Amino acid sequence: MCANKFSLEGKNVLVICPENNWGPEVVEGLKKAGCKVFLAGPNEEAMKAMDAAGYYVYDHSTKAQALAMAEAAKAALGTIDAMVENSLYTEVRGWDQSYTTIYSQLECTHLGMMLTVQAVGDVMAQQGSGSVIIMTETAALAGYDTYNYKDAPAQFDADFSLVKGFIYGGAINYTRQAAGHLGENGCRCNCLVCAPKGGEEAFTAAYLRHSHLKTPATGENIADAVCFLASDAAAYITGVSLPVDGGYTAK
Repeated sequence: MCANKFSLEGKNVLVICPENNWGPEVVEGLKKAGCKVFLAGPNEEAMKAMDAAGYYVYDHSTKAQALAMAEAAKAALGTIDAMVENSLYTEVRGWDQSYTTIYSQLECTHLGMMLTVQAVGDVMAQQGSGSVIIMTETAALAGYDTYNYKDAPAQFDADFSLVKGFIYGGAINYTRQAAGHLGENGCRCNCLVCAPKGGEEAFTAAYLRHSHLKTPATGENIADAVCFLASDAAAYITGVSLPVDGGYTAK
């Protein structure tokens, strides 16, 4: 009986911004697990290439767009059993950013994420069930450890961003708050804190020295954790931020 609760066969899953970070691996993992996957995001070409059950071009900048996307997903899937919210990503780098740049990034990440969770959460509430999974990175819990970049200055320049750190970190408390609201209608919300994807050899070596398992994350590692949180086996887990980082944030 327990084993069946881990199965996702026949589940319907919505993935937001599937092109970001570990998104392609998560989509592939969900499909392999037997899910019907519907995609929503701004990159139409990327979504087409993922061969999902359907997609909706969506930049989550207004409540009206969020509601329309949720209705499109519901129409395509019938029910939305789980949603993977993977929009918390920005390419803005550095310390010194203008107000306009900072606000625009928060608008298309945090504000967009909240509108998305609100719209899809309402659909799940009407169903009386559903699992929201918000994707973020280890920087949400540990910040950017400059030690890891000592011998990888180019990657530091590419990665470091106060805006990015704030965006990732905000997901932790938002998850707790959303879980409280969604729980009143039998729905769950959890946050997946992922290991970084790829990087310079020197950065990876430094990162692994600080992790317990001493091996880099794979797409399968991340996808497996998403599948677990989407499954009935996680039915009594909500409001949690689950690190999938080889023990890096447990140092």
